[in-house]
Amino acid sequence: VSRTTVAGAIAAGADGDNQLSDDPTSPNRDLDAYGKVGSASYGDIDLSDDGNTLWLVNLNQNTLIAVDVSDPAQLPTDGSAVPSSLVQVYPIFGANVPTCGTDTLHPWGLKIYRGRGYIGLVCDAFVTQSIANLTGYVLSFNVENPTVFIQEVSIPFDYVREPLSISGPEWTSGAWATYFVGQAAWHPWTNTWSQAGPQPIISDIEFDLDGNMTLGVMDRIANQGGNDNYEAVSGSTTTTSVTSAGDILHICRDGNSWTVECSAVDDNANLTPITDDGALSNDGPSAAGEFYYNDWFYNHTNQWLEVFHWEIATGGLVYNPLADEVATTVFDPLTTVPRNIGTDAQFRTQGVHWYSASDGSFHRGYELVASSPTGNPTTFGKANGLGDLE
Repeated sequence: VSRTTVAGAIAAGADGDNQLSDDPTSPNRDLDAYGKVGSASYGDIDLSDDGNTLWLVNLNQNTLIAVDVSDPAQLPTDGSAVPSSLVQVYPIFGANVPTCGTDTLHPWGLKIYRGRGYIGLVCDAFVTQSIANLTGYVLSFNVENPTVFIQEVSIPFDYVREPLSISGPEWTSGAWATYFVGQAAWHPWTNTWSQAGPQPIISDIEFDLDGNMTLGVMDRIANQGGNDNYEAVSGSTTTTSVTSAGDILHICRDGNSWTVECSAVDDNANLTPITDDGALSNDGPSAAGEFYYNDWFYNHTNQWLEVFHWEIATGGLVYNPLADEVATTVFDPLTTVPRNIGTDAQFRTQGVHWYSASDGSFHRGYELVASSPTGNPTTFGKANGLGDLE
């Protein structure tokens, strides 16, 4: 899209706080869009089991949209609007839908599975700024009557997390005192740059062959920022790079109920020979480790540089029943030892990891977006540069 053809606040060449340049290598800011992340446009999209209905999540209106796509002849191919007779809109509202008090409920993730729909939502704690009010939910509904919702899962986002980043010169004597440590603890949603930290969005939902659920948790700040781009402060020309701190969670079915991270494992017991590296045994919603414990990046190219990222998932999921694998979008997908999947571990890249849906073990990684040079905002770097997987 050439910004020179777009009238209004985002016109190319203009100065201000809501401008996008035609030059992809130039830093930019858009404070209006920054505050609307997670509450404007559309979230997840999914197709019904029979392929006849396209379901969408409207983030601005907190509604579900069902589009009848059973007859391709009735669907426009020229970019015009879908006939209103093919569209139904259902508010996400009712007795079992969380109200969040003075805070706001935000939907995003969506999955249609065996005749029921599942929606991922978060109470944002935006007004109260209390971590006690920052909670995720999965609601379900009958696709034949999407006006009644059942609360399936509740996840307080106050759980312990491993470090976002640990980096510095080669560690000695098992000590990380000289290292930079960036925390991945979840924060209430905010539109103030100086207060920003990892902010959860339940962005995707998948089911495995046993009926267990996997949730993709996107980090909102990694949609609001990018790679070597202007910080979201009026008039500022300070550039910064955002590192995502998303997550991937395992929810086990137990009859008609669910258990969050029921088969979590101790990361420290599974990540040898790396030790004293920030891995925890009490992290995750279960406080007993993570089921998907391989969502990390490690690079040790020489004695002067060693880098860890412990939460590299960025929110997109897909399940492959033939291999019983869950694939998730990640940043920096390739790493050095101990996985030995390549010595050319690159920073600021985007790609995919595949994990076993049975035990959470790592299968493979693949890089889709190459690294951008330092000082170049062309790609998202370690922020959210990829969307959903199908």
